[in-house]
Amino acid sequence: QVIVFTHEIVFLCELLDYADAKSVAVECRQLRREWQDSGHVSSDVPWTAMTMKKRLGVLKTEQVAAERTHKAGDRRVYETAAKEVYARLRQTWERAVEEVLFEGAVERFRPSIETQRLRRLTDITVQDCDAIEAGMSKCSKWEGGHDHAKPVNEPVPDPTALLNDIQELEQWARGIASRRERKSVQPAAALAGPKNT
Repeated sequence: QVIVFTHEIVFLCELLDYADAKSVAVECRQLRREWQDSGHVSSDVPWTAMTMKKRLGVLKTEQVAAERTHKAGDRRVYETAAKEVYARLRQTWERAVEEVLFEGAVERFRPSIETQRLRRLTDITVQDCDAIEAGMSKCSKWEGGHDHAKPVNEPVPDPTALLNDIQELEQWARGIASRRERKSVQPAAALAGPKNT
């Protein structure tokens, strides 16, 4: 058993990648400081080090919390929470491009490019690109970084629409994984080539 303490996110990500490549089980704990005190422990890595799958889990939890404020009738609190979820969802789309679309061949800040993974990228479609563009555009609209024109006065999407937007990313990622799984499992006859008669 090895215990590693670090505050370097890049090192943490490299360590997790290496452990995954070697099929070594890893348990992470995050030690963080709150406003008044420190020493709070959670059983996960910081947001920046989370995989797309773990981020989707966090986003669903945050959507449930936002929905509670919506049901309570607190519009201002709901809108703030929903915009935060959209900001994180946009970040998760970006992570999905690295992890799912490019299948880890290229990742930001990683010192190497995994050229062996490039063979599986031949199936990227226009529909994949359209889904990414649509998902990120919607998130960008609501993440809070853009000022909306006064006459538009469009309401922030309700909790159901917010959940649907999270699930769209999840379904897109599953679709690519399923497509690549089918592609990698080819019928034996196809692998053997044509028979001589």
